[in-house]
Amino acid sequence: MAPGIINGGPVVSDTTLPDSGPESFRTPARETTNKLFSLSGRTIAVTGADRGLGITLAAAVLEAGGDVACLDILCEPSKSGWSNLQSTAKASGLHVSYQKCDITNEDEVQQVLGDVDIVAQRLSAPFYGIIACAGIQQKMPALKYAVADFERILRVNVTGTFLTAKHAARIMIKNGVQGSIVMIASMSGNIANRVCIAFLLPRANYENALWYILTCSRALLAQPITPASLPFSSCADRLPKSGASMAFK
Repeated sequence: MAPGIINGGPVVSDTTLPDSGPESFRTPARETTNKLFSLSGRTIAVTGADRGLGITLAAAVLEAGGDVACLDILCEPSKSGWSNLQSTAKASGLHVSYQKCDITNEDEVQQVLGDVDIVAQRLSAPFYGIIACAGIQQKMPALKYAVADFERILRVNVTGTFLTAKHAARIMIKNGVQGSIVMIASMSGNIANRVCIAFLLPRANYENALWYILTCSRALLAQPITPASLPFSSCADRLPKSGASMAFK
């Protein structure tokens, strides 16, 4: 590897230690999150934001300086998680909101995201992206797996994610914003996990839904949505090649 140059300074050798301490002390790696990556002045929506990964990513948006709109199927957010989000937002002078949203209902998705857009513009923090975290999985004996349950997991994980991306993209195109859409999936979308044979069918259905999310993100990324095309990305743990563009721009 060739020697590196830091911020126009002297050449940093790859074979000897720097005299002034570890190289990491003199590179941007030591900067705060906001200096490395900022969502300041932007609103990001997160589906499935009442718990788990959704509420964690909502907190990450606040940490990066962005306003966040939390969407979930529950009528009201859980008290402990919501209280923590509100405290973080208040301490940083940011805005956090919660709205009930059934992502399988297209009219509701369109209405709720439209409301998020209106509030974002009023706060001078334009709607700049969405993180599609909402999803379900099921564990039950395969021989007792009802078709209604089979269809429900596809309706939520597949159709719901598509509707989320579709209406978020419409808003950003309308506003002339080159934001981003992040779809959360899993390595299970590309591999078969070893499970008890009794649960094979429900697990296969879940993995099929995740595969669709990964494939959908790649297909959307290839579409000429707008002259300044929106970046789509899919996140899968331990599977870096499953995603596309990751940055909010």
